[in-house]
Amino acid sequence: MKILLVGDIHGDIFNLEKVFKKAVAEECKIIIQLGDFGFGFPSYNLFLDCIEQLIERYQIPLYFLKGNHDNHEILGKYNSITELSKGYYFIPNGVEFSFDGVSFIAYGGAYSIDKKFRTEGVDFWREEEITIADVYNSKGKVADIMLTHDTPYTSNIMDYMTLMPIEEAMENREKLQAIVEEIKPKKIFHGHYHTRINCSANYTQGEIVTWFPCIGLAANVNKLEQQCYVFDTELFKQEQL
Repeated sequence: MKILLVGDIHGDIFNLEKVFKKAVAEECKIIIQLGDFGFGFPSYNLFLDCIEQLIERYQIPLYFLKGNHDNHEILGKYNSITELSKGYYFIPNGVEFSFDGVSFIAYGGAYSIDKKFRTEGVDFWREEEITIADVYNSKGKVADIMLTHDTPYTSNIMDYMTLMPIEEAMENREKLQAIVEEIKPKKIFHGHYHTRINCSANYTQGEIVTWFPCIGLAANVNKLEQQCYVFDTELFKQEQL
């Protein structure tokens, strides 16, 4: 089974249609978007109309997790995978699910470096980051694949970035790292940095450090090939043998 994983879309209707067309071309059965989808912004009703039309036209369900630039006030009310309209689903933090024998878990949220240019309650929400409760509630959970918006603390993402890390943004990555130590995933896919990145992250068990792929997907302003990743469940299961 093929799943199309997608980076930030930011309410870009034209980009979203290209994503659906790529899903069809790659024979993907599901689309999962990794946050900063554009949920709940002032122009959201127009965006929602487009979402519903594309799902109906291409007959591919769309799932998304929250980014820092999604309406956390509304999304915070959900604690299970919720169908917002036909074929259109939201995945809250800490929810475990599976497709074709591969287990997944989602943890959206990140720090907005541009919050001083935004309006609280319109395009910025104080609840945008991963919470202590998310960390606490991760205990005992396991998954093959973590789908996140940010990248964990041990990721060597800064080897690929030209900007220096912002201290205020590191707390969210540290919380995500604490969750990684509990989940012990085999791979992470994330968005947020608007760049296609192939790096690694790790977790520790006693004195043993385990490294795993941590793949960042680009945003809507980049080439579609950098924004999308075709995840093949059959190939993944073969890799684990």
